[in-house]
Amino acid sequence: MGPAKFQRYVFLRTRTNIAYAVDELADLANVAGRVEILRCRPGTPMWDNAIVLRFKGGVTPAEVAEDWRDPLAGFDYWAIHDGIEAVAEPPPGARATMFFERHGAECASYPTVAQIFLRFDRNDRDQDRTTELIIQALKSPALTVFHMESGRIVFARTEEPAKLMLRRVEKYAKSLFALAITDHDDDTVDLRREANHLWSSVHLSELIDEPDNDNELDAETNLPDGWRRPGRRRVRHP
Repeated sequence: MGPAKFQRYVFLRTRTNIAYAVDELADLANVAGRVEILRCRPGTPMWDNAIVLRFKGGVTPAEVAEDWRDPLAGFDYWAIHDGIEAVAEPPPGARATMFFERHGAECASYPTVAQIFLRFDRNDRDQDRTTELIIQALKSPALTVFHMESGRIVFARTEEPAKLMLRRVEKYAKSLFALAITDHDDDTVDLRREANHLWSSVHLSELIDEPDNDNELDAETNLPDGWRRPGRRRVRHP
């Protein structure tokens, strides 16, 4: 068991646009319950084919992976970590594991990992170069640990506050569609130095429940304007 007061982070990459990942989200909703989801603006997930969730609890990443084993199998890729040094991902030894092995925690009793969430414009052809410049600007041990369409997630071993890290990378982030930085204390800022909309509490079924009309669709599913979902799965609410 891990410290219950710290967040567990779950990275999920879908095989298609999130709007069409109905079965995957429905299966996950039945085991995950209520979580917080990262958004780049109110009502808009950070990426088109990936989501980041977090929740507090005493379970280890390995225990979460075991409890969620069946629904996780429906995703293209996933990783779960505790911000300290424990991580679960397929296959073992992949990028997030590599980061923790290279940059082990000096104190393994509290989180010392910051997370930088990058969303690129779809036409940006310099995503890897921009990511590398941001990593260099952090001036801390850092590594890209998760890739998705038009996006990256970077880990950095630092106890600097999110606002200071933002100042370090800001000049390299001008071409980004969105950026969010979560520091080791779970404080998060974006390019507008705002935080109130970045994490929102949802039951995952709220992303796929079908309301009665188009106006309710955008309001109740928290999907971007114009997204539509082809089918519906019934979800068991806890």
